[in-house]
Amino acid sequence: MTTKRKPIILFDMDCSLFDYQHAMIADLNKMAENESELITVEENLWHLDNNPVMNARQEEIKARKNWWRDLPPIALGFDIYNHCKNLGYKIEILTKGPRKFPNAWAEKLECCQIHFGSKVNVNVVTHKQYFFGDILYDDFPSYQSAWLKQHANGLGIMPAYPSNYNYFNSRLIRLDDSNVEEVKERLTKLIKNDIHPTTSIQ
Repeated sequence: MTTKRKPIILFDMDCSLFDYQHAMIADLNKMAENESELITVEENLWHLDNNPVMNARQEEIKARKNWWRDLPPIALGFDIYNHCKNLGYKIEILTKGPRKFPNAWAEKLECCQIHFGSKVNVNVVTHKQYFFGDILYDDFPSYQSAWLKQHANGLGIMPAYPSNYNYFNSRLIRLDDSNVEEVKERLTKLIKNDIHPTTSIQ
């Protein structure tokens, strides 16, 4: 007798469950030496790597003790997480660990245990695409693209940001405040009707 496997949903942390973006912008702006260094457009955060001064400041922030542990929750991400938990999905946290900041690996675990309890499954990895699941909840286009390519039957859910506005995949749903209930309904039907994640639901 075989036991039916629970569908697995993988949740990213940074900018999906926890507000890396606003925390980083706030801390960078505290270090600004003049108004020209202030970051006022969120999308600009992802274009700072070529700026040596800003890049150095970001690295200083990422190395701070407990910075990763204390990132604030994102209400939308927690709403979807709790919806999936209540439905009976098997939940795995799947987050990339930055090689240059080993402190982040431990603090990401601590962060999840603080918010989700000590029994939460947390996977801090270098490459997300090799981790099995049915659904990936992640804001970053390259991670979604690599994971969806590796998992031909998988479904992506992407929290919408200006930085991922132009990303498209036929097996991906963009999520914002306008379609939360629609996404929840799809997640509900998938698990209650035992339908494959990529099946079109009317």
